Amino acid sequence: MASEVSICNLALTRVGEAGSVTSINPPEGSVHAKVCATLYPVSVGTLLEAHDWRFATRRAALAEIQTKELHGWRGMYALPSDCQRVISVRPDRIQRAPWPQNPPFVVERFEGAPALYTDCCTPVVQYIMADPGVGSFPPLFVDALAWHLAQALAGALIKGKEGIQITAAVTAKYREALAEAMKKDAGQHYEPLQHVAPWIAVR
Repeated sequence: MASEVSICNLALTRVGEAGSVTSINPPEGSVHAKVCATLYPVSVGTLLEAHDWRFATRRAALAEIQTKELHGWRGMYALPSDCQRVISVRPDRIQRAPWPQNPPFVVERFEGAPALYTDCCTPVVQYIMADPGVGSFPPLFVDALAWHLAQALAGALIKGKEGIQITAAVTAKYREALAEAMKKDAGQHYEPLQHVAPWIAVR
């Protein structure tokens, strides 16, 4: 099972550095550990934004926020505290495909916290978790993450022409690894495509 430290050490070896970090939270004192502590969460966040990963996806029924500031929407709802990005919003009784389209929604700040405006009644939100936990990362995601982190580390640790060349090389490897991880992850989901007339869907 991968860990934050093992991913950081893998990324370091991919740019020709000694992968000998023992802790990044807190960093154990070395330059490598301090740089990894800064860049690792950025790389994780970037990959979570890149695709609707099945391992990082959750659903949750939303609690309505009682307010008159709806600005034309039917309701406002509090998002889960671990929500990084909303994928879809559907009524609680209709969670499976086919569904003609998602109800309109928008995510904005309300009193210092993210909130969701929607016309959907009893909404259930499907979302990407901000911190799914490194133990849940599939092997291909780990591979892509280590390449992305290596890309960032190369720019931070290796200067001059050599750093530019290594960054370009690991960036190409990252794109290949990300494509492979996304392809594999897409195979974790299947719904037959069917056409449902809108007048039937609302019955």
